[in-house]
Amino acid sequence: MNSGLQCMSNTIALRDYFLQARFLPEINEVNPLGTKGALAKKFASFMQNLWYGTSDVYSPWNLKQAIGKFQPMFSGYSQHDSQELISYVLDGLHEDLNRVKVKPYVETIENEGKPDEEAARQSWLDHRKRNDSIIVDIFQGQFKSQLQCPQCSRISITYDPFMMCSLPIPTATTKSISFVFISADPSRKPTKHAVVYPKTKHMVSDLEVQAAADLNLKPGSFYFAFITQYSKEYADSGQTTSELRKKAKYKTLFLVEYTQEEQKIPEEERVRVDAEICRPETYYGRTSKRNCSFIRTFVCRKETTAKEVYLQAFIYFRPFLQEYMKPEEQESFVMLSHEEAYERLFKNPNKKPPFEVLVNSDSRGWRTCYFCGEKCDHCVFPENDTLTIGQCLAKAKAADKDFGLEIYFSGLSDDYEYKYLNKIDEEVRALETIKDEEVKTSGSISVSACLRKFEEPEQLDQENAWYCNKCKDHVLANKRMAIYKAPPVMILHLKRFKNSTSHSSYYASKSKNTVLIDFPEELDFTDFVVHGEHPNDFLNEDAMKAEKGGRILYELYAISNHYGDMGFGHYTAYCKNSMNGKWYHFDDSSVTEVSADQIVTKAAYVLFLSLIHI
Repeated sequence: MNSGLQCMSNTIALRDYFLQARFLPEINEVNPLGTKGALAKKFASFMQNLWYGTSDVYSPWNLKQAIGKFQPMFSGYSQHDSQELISYVLDGLHEDLNRVKVKPYVETIENEGKPDEEAARQSWLDHRKRNDSIIVDIFQGQFKSQLQCPQCSRISITYDPFMMCSLPIPTATTKSISFVFISADPSRKPTKHAVVYPKTKHMVSDLEVQAAADLNLKPGSFYFAFITQYSKEYADSGQTTSELRKKAKYKTLFLVEYTQEEQKIPEEERVRVDAEICRPETYYGRTSKRNCSFIRTFVCRKETTAKEVYLQAFIYFRPFLQEYMKPEEQESFVMLSHEEAYERLFKNPNKKPPFEVLVNSDSRGWRTCYFCGEKCDHCVFPENDTLTIGQCLAKAKAADKDFGLEIYFSGLSDDYEYKYLNKIDEEVRALETIKDEEVKTSGSISVSACLRKFEEPEQLDQENAWYCNKCKDHVLANKRMAIYKAPPVMILHLKRFKNSTSHSSYYASKSKNTVLIDFPEELDFTDFVVHGEHPNDFLNEDAMKAEKGGRILYELYAISNHYGDMGFGHYTAYCKNSMNGKWYHFDDSSVTEVSADQIVTKAAYVLFLSLIHI
């Protein structure tokens, strides 16, 4: 309640009308739809206490009771929607202050061949015959509503009054998926990238084509996989990118480029050997292996020997090994070929090799190892020219096991920092940007995009079927809405909550759209008002149009915010004080000054804008 009332109380024309007691002679005590002036009087008292009261905090109990009598849903102490409260209070005030004491019968007319201006003017005059109040003067505009029968193509056009414009929030037509790129060059640090792809059916094969083009990679020279310290799951080209994206929310997706040597191996001959990366860890005097980085994969042939696997692993980790060498040692080491450097580190009788290659047999010292036949704890993968990968695969298959290795850095000094193995350039590099500036990659949407979405045609559902008097049947008509005339004060309701008939889903957090709606303090409505030359019959804006070239500009002055989910939450308000031009945050009994750059948040729910008078 506080949120909605604060927004209304900062509406200058409404505030002055009640503070100057201009409402008193206009109270309609005979209107059966009103409260015989009770609501209007309580609202006036509320405004007096708010603006002229001496207390720092004011609780409008009397106004709350009056609102509850007009609309029983607001009685009691349950939380209610601020948008609904604003609508009901303005409706109640309108009925209490309606200058029309006896409402004539007026038939709703359709535009049948008349010019828009003539038909709209007649509809508005008919509306004013029954509805004439300060609320109509300030808040009401006019919609142009067009319905078209999908069967006979008959078009019905009506011009309907509105007090609040409910805007749908457009959803992005694209999604993005991020991944870590592992280059074939081991000296290059892994980098994080994001690819934007269309929401329509997009396959992993399409993602591969897109990534190859943007990263300048050869098709087929890489693969996608989800990799952790203990597992690896390859992406299937037949999957959709959205399926991949769902997994990427809780697993890291990698794009791994094959080395030049690996690319030379025909696809049908490639054997992928996964290797866990381990380091020694001493705990209470006992040393054990601990996984310290994500799994690496070596692509081999079945004829690849164990010694060649050692060399392959060394080449991959050479940048890490030489990173922490002493300067004088590093200077000569970097000049060596891979084979020479390998020999220096692994064939030195006075120094332990930097790492061992172990067979991932899971024997743990108490089960018989399928590879060596012993109850080993660390089954060493022998470095020789006779053992081949094909033989290892055969052994694993016979034991119904998956062949895998461990790279165990058991021979490094304490100077080595293993976090080097996990260094990733965390700056996300977008491979393709969204062309639509209104739906940004950051997840924000402009209020202009919401207004454009409001104007888009939509098909009515079964519950709102329209009766076509030509077809003599209820049809799912195509509907198009537009603002025909703009009111002095425009109230925009952002439709953050989805309608749901399911009780269980009613309270689900997913029922609320929490996207950031970006809006300026000054909003140009020129492109969103059909009859821009005459915003309202009761408004004289000739000077404004002459100065601004016919632009229809609104200034934001109040925002009702909603925090939380559907059915649960908290309301606050941002309001601009017309006397000092400063913004304030109203949170129950707390009021604090804020800057203009703080008012655009994901909680924005109802916006109040005033037509700028030049």
